[in-house]
Amino acid sequence: MTQTKIVGVDPKTAAAMEWIREHSMEHTGEWLALDGDVLIATGKSFKEVTEAAEAIGALSPLYHFVEPASEYPFVKAEFNGSHSL
Repeated sequence: MTQTKIVGVDPKTAAAMEWIREHSMEHTGEWLALDGDVLIATGKSFKEVTEAAEAIGALSPLYHFVEPASEYPFVKAEFNGSHSL
């Protein structure tokens, strides 16, 4: 796999963003808390994840919600005949 270099961000945040890029689909519909490239908490609610991160003493984790994948990768458009493509 090709390594992506994220510029303009501190190394800890860049590591978290890379982890999200590689692993987020394993956690669809969940909130994540990461400390660099280490997943420290997951849950269905932001409150649940922030409380878990605080309980272990995480100083400034990156929080991210993984949107569930759409059922279809397209949008259906219906025209009434007055539009042309």
